[in-house]
Amino acid sequence: MASLDEKKLKIAREISQDFFAKLAVKAEIEVEDKDEGSLSVVLIGEDLGLLIGYHGETLESLQLLLSLIINKQFGEEEWLAVSLDVGGWRAERQETLKKLAEEATARVKETGRPVHLSPMSSSQRRFVHLYLQNFPELESHSEDDGSARHIVVASKE
Repeated sequence: MASLDEKKLKIAREISQDFFAKLAVKAEIEVEDKDEGSLSVVLIGEDLGLLIGYHGETLESLQLLLSLIINKQFGEEEWLAVSLDVGGWRAERQETLKKLAEEATARVKETGRPVHLSPMSSSQRRFVHLYLQNFPELESHSEDDGSARHIVVASKE
């Protein structure tokens, strides 16, 4: 997928600013074109914890809504991935998920037994699955349903 042009970036920025203004959120909003044409929306400000919610659940919901609004406006056949981060929470969470995945890989290599990670959101599971691709000797898959859905890391052998 190609990069977004300036016109689309401007539209996405305006949509994001309008969206959060309607929610009475006072924050600086940065909108950037990320790799492979995905969009990053970052809110910077104080007292934004309410937007993150319990384990990022509110953040995930806001990201989905914003993504739907932006994609409907663009009206293109290909879905534009929108990533929403509030106060650096998602970036910090991804670092935590990397450490969790690395600990799981070490346990699998040490014991040879599968490791079950804690339940997490679909976007967090996706991040971990993609990160674990850096370990060709291991495989990962998701198990269970709903709020109990979690990742299992195992040796390919």
